[in-house]
Amino acid sequence: MMRTAAQCRAMAARLDGLAARDSAPKLRAEWSSMAACWRDLAHQAEWQDRFARRA
Repeated sequence: MMRTAAQCRAMAARLDGLAARDSAPKLRAEWSSMAACWRDLAHQAEWQDRFARRA
């Protein structure tokens, strides 16, 4: 199921919050990495929405 850009950005923000609260550097890096992936998905979803509107 494809998620909307807003949903992806919300998940990225949630993961950034978890990274900010985690004291273990390795876990903080994992949360940040997952947040970056969700931001990339948001960017992809925005492009797909633009393409769908033009088609």
